[in-house]
Amino acid sequence: MTNITNSILDYIATKGSESRVIDLSTVFSGTGLTYSVTNSNGDVADVSIVDGKLTIDYTDLLGFTDLKITATDGNGHSVSDNVRVRVAGENAYTIAVLPDTQDYSYADGAPTLAKMTQWLVDNKDSLGITFATHVGDVTASATQQQWQNVTDALSILNGKIPYSLTAGNHDQGTGGSANTHTTPWMDHFYSPDNQAAISDTFGGVYDMEPGRAANNYHTFTAPDGTKWLVLSLEFGPSDDVIRWGKEVIEDHLDHRVILTSHAYMNWAGRHDATGSSLYGEGAGYDYGLGKLPEGANDGETMYRELVQPYSNVTFTFSGHIFGDGAETLVSYDDFGNPVHQMLVNYQNGVSEEIQDGDGGSGAIRLLTIDPDSGQVYT
Repeated sequence: MTNITNSILDYIATKGSESRVIDLSTVFSGTGLTYSVTNSNGDVADVSIVDGKLTIDYTDLLGFTDLKITATDGNGHSVSDNVRVRVAGENAYTIAVLPDTQDYSYADGAPTLAKMTQWLVDNKDSLGITFATHVGDVTASATQQQWQNVTDALSILNGKIPYSLTAGNHDQGTGGSANTHTTPWMDHFYSPDNQAAISDTFGGVYDMEPGRAANNYHTFTAPDGTKWLVLSLEFGPSDDVIRWGKEVIEDHLDHRVILTSHAYMNWAGRHDATGSSLYGEGAGYDYGLGKLPEGANDGETMYRELVQPYSNVTFTFSGHIFGDGAETLVSYDDFGNPVHQMLVNYQNGVSEEIQDGDGGSGAIRLLTIDPDSGQVYT
């Protein structure tokens, strides 16, 4: 029987780099093995197998190809390993977006989240993963045990890949009911001091609640020298949190900005007052947050207040809405620059990719930025 003993990791190859040669005896085990490979895009790389060695020869075309390498033993038993090879410029890097993970906060789901974060660490170097951001609904009902479960899984990233979290409706208020802007167990596990210890990218939290975790920002510098600000805002951010967010952006006008907030997009546009009736998931004001004097804002308001007025907001990431949970909307700020807004919620599946839902089946959105070619891949 043949087995995969050391799977080939997906990776980014620099345009013009030397061919990669992989000894397939280090990938597969078995007796009397023969090998074959299929190549989805021969314009990106030429591939061949000679004497049990796989050679990947990159062309001058930027892009990716999916390889399927199959080993067959003398009894006709076969097993296949799959690898995606992307050819990009030398400064390419990847940002990971963790979707709603509430189903993984239960004891039986937590191993999936641990596999997700371990995969990010395992692929950090090959994919150039520089940062990870979470869109909220980290837990299902904001209990201590659920936060312990996800913290155990997320801690795999500690000291390896910096990351940010924000709160979804299931992380706020009594039992995750979003009746208040409180996040006691999130604040316990991810206090500002803890966030600073975990990630050297941590910049600070909402200035009027210095002990809370949900509204925070991080900064990092990409391989090409681009400075990034990641601004994370809780579900239904209050009017004053919006004020703080504007000040953070204005203090970082020399940075490109990523805005992560739990309820910003739906599958047809930005989340607004029609969300509850049309998409089955309301904005903050449709929950108990709407009764609070500090207010609760939706995605359309965040766009008008935090995105449209600024020339440096490049991406937004959010979850919350079900349906086909991988939508992208391109809008333009007041200066004519495109803003790429992405819905990242895989709990109920993604058309033609994740059919069974199963809490998202461990899917993660990866955004590869290639400054040398002026392209972004996802």
